[in-house]
Order: sequence, then structure tokens, then C-alpha cells
Amino acid sequence: MNAIDEKRVVQSGLIVLPKLMTRKEARKLGKKNMPKHLKDAGFVCVVIASDPNLDGGRCYRIKYARKEKGTAA
Repeated sequence: MNAIDEKRVVQSGLIVLPKLMTRKEARKLGKKNMPKHLKDAGFVCVVIASDPNLDGGRCYRIKYARKEKGTAA
């Protein structure tokens, strides 16, 4: 199993979702629930895999970041 297929707890802001998800499922959920004002402002959904040594646990975090010109998203 590679890291993309691994099921982990998912956090979005302060909310911890009750279902384990893969990175792909977390990204799909983040895209679907992105606020309209962020989408209109050019933001994209980003899923970050936490590191147990730095963050104290293994989870995926749903974040929204501004897409810069010339970058893939």
C-alpha cells in the first residue's frame, strides 16, 4: 500500500471527521465543500499528510491555498 491509498483520520479546520479516508477521498470532499468565495478568489483544495514526529499524529488535513500562475493544481 502506498501513502496515497492509506486511510487516515481527516481534519478540516478544527473539525475531525468521523470516517477514515484516503487522500483522494479527502481531496474530493474538500473540493466539494469549498466555500464559493474562496473558489471565486482563485483558491484550490490542498490535502496535506501530517507527520507524527512534527504534528503528533497521522492524519490528512484539508486546506485551501491560493493558486499561483504557472503552478499545477
